Amino acid sequence: MATPDRRRGTHRSVFYDLGNNNSSPVQQNLHNRHSSTTLLESTRPVDGSPTRLDTRAMEDSSELPSHAPGCHSSTDGREVCPFRCCELEPLGEYVLNQGFFNGLCSDITIKAFGEEYKLHRLLLCRSGYFKSFFMGPWAGSDETELSLVFDHDEYLTKEAFEIAISTLYGQQSRNLEKVNLLSMVAMGQYLDISDLVCYATAQLVDNLSFENIATLTHFATQNDYGQANERILANCKGFLCTKGYQAGVRAWDGIPCSFIASIVGMDSFFVPSEWERALFIVKLIDRRRKSRAAVSNDSATSEDDDDVEELLETLNTKVYFCHMTAEQLHKLENMQQSNGQPYVQPHVLRDALWLSIQLHKKVATVDERSTDLGLTISSDQPADDCTSWFVPTKDETIFGTPDEIHENITHSHHIRDDLPSGKTTENAGDSMYRLTKIPPFRFSIAFTGVSELEAEKRVYAKTLWYAGSYWNLYIQKVRHRKGFQMGVYIHRATSCAPSRSGLLNKDTLNSSILDSESLGSISDGMNGLSINADNMDGVVSLSCEGGAGQNVSIHDDIPGDDDGDDLAAVEAEGDDTADASFLSYEDRRIKTSVYYIIYTPSRKINSSLTCFISTPDLFKKSQSWGWKSNSMCSFNEDGTLADGEDKVLKFMVVLGNT
Repeated sequence: MATPDRRRGTHRSVFYDLGNNNSSPVQQNLHNRHSSTTLLESTRPVDGSPTRLDTRAMEDSSELPSHAPGCHSSTDGREVCPFRCCELEPLGEYVLNQGFFNGLCSDITIKAFGEEYKLHRLLLCRSGYFKSFFMGPWAGSDETELSLVFDHDEYLTKEAFEIAISTLYGQQSRNLEKVNLLSMVAMGQYLDISDLVCYATAQLVDNLSFENIATLTHFATQNDYGQANERILANCKGFLCTKGYQAGVRAWDGIPCSFIASIVGMDSFFVPSEWERALFIVKLIDRRRKSRAAVSNDSATSEDDDDVEELLETLNTKVYFCHMTAEQLHKLENMQQSNGQPYVQPHVLRDALWLSIQLHKKVATVDERSTDLGLTISSDQPADDCTSWFVPTKDETIFGTPDEIHENITHSHHIRDDLPSGKTTENAGDSMYRLTKIPPFRFSIAFTGVSELEAEKRVYAKTLWYAGSYWNLYIQKVRHRKGFQMGVYIHRATSCAPSRSGLLNKDTLNSSILDSESLGSISDGMNGLSINADNMDGVVSLSCEGGAGQNVSIHDDIPGDDDGDDLAAVEAEGDDTADASFLSYEDRRIKTSVYYIIYTPSRKINSSLTCFISTPDLFKKSQSWGWKSNSMCSFNEDGTLADGEDKVLKFMVVLGNT
């Protein structure tokens, strides 16, 4: 990682050469996936024997030589002798045709699915499952038949079995479009054919969509297929983190509640604010209960309560209510479930209000010359993300799925008391973690019209308020020695008025995807409290009136790219002090110490993220710190957006005072 630029008056911009060989776990995984053996579709014949396939389309195999010594290739690619009078069948093709399809010189008969397969121990031993039969200490040397039963798992099918066995004989192909990939994962795992499992899993995660994600998550959570399960769930989690909120709650139908609960409370989950995070979880609970009740033609049952219990737990422990307004807390206090119980427990809201008061007191009483609020502590235990939260100890960029990033953060961000401030240690026995007892401030921003960005011109998101200061995020296309890079910066503003030095991002992804009908359904059984677009105006938005923020616009559709001018010029504003504000206190310090974490979807893998992590930086008013990287988007040499790049950039941001 390059050294951050900390020169006075400049932004901290860390450059990352994504063309180097230090691939991330996810990138390395992709390299392995593309080099894995591929398969050819196998169909079931009338007589039950494997179908002969066109092996001339086979890809080169690194395991078998493609040419014999002294041989040449004919114009059609077939091997011929030096005199070109004898056509030679490639070894791989010969083994597949004569060994697998014809059963030539078979030394073992496998009985499965009501069929008999004449096969060969030598090649079957490429499977760990068969190797244990034929080479284990209990193997019988005289056995000529082996019967297998696969009726305990619906995914273990005859088609999958035949394709799996054919791969042991060298069968390869370019696609598996008509093959049940879930069955291939199950059979590959059962027979211990790891390359088959990896290839089928890669095909599944590379084609994730809202049409198949419920099936995939159910498959991976209800069955034990080892690492394949972990990879499927990790990629589904990344997909839902970046796309799940704006798709609406209907898109989550069929996904296990336990899996949903592990996502919607994450820092990397794209949702505009904590308030909307809470409403989204409430709506998920409400919809899941109504769906179950419709199926049973009855009211909510104890089984329904069990089904959503983990979602309720996430709502009460993973949402940072202390950063909500008093009006929002009051609305949550009055929301009741269909069984009469509150969605959010009263003590949770009281604790949140107390944390908010504590933060207020820290800011109001701190010496104006101090840069820290005294919020951080050292602990020999890592953060639990419920009562304590980690503070970064080093600047770094991490690539991977949300789970991979979280695992990396947990194990790499620790210090030792006897080391200078900010130094880290890799010795787990000496680990001390830097924590805070007040949760960080989280928000998400979507920048539209990225293709229209002008070089060096800043585009600001709406202004937000946190811990007595105004904050916003802006992006900037900056010139680089190799062309252009995208920069993303955290900016401490002097007021909630938009900056006069840049453009204002038109937030086409409005601040809520919940329509008035959806919000109205939440209010059922809420002691008569009505929640709709009218009484939410001025409450949901975290920005002050007259600032860059907009009041909530209620809808339930995924916003598309605006064909118009998404980057509207910011008009000159009046005196900053004239802006109205609902905020009750201000951080008057010249400098404040804040750490930040920025997540953004990977431009190469739709289920992967890039995470920029910064140790606490000193922010003066009107000062920015941020990152420049090629991982956000790619530009052509002339500065235009490269083909295939998304015109919308999403960022999930975490800010924390120290």
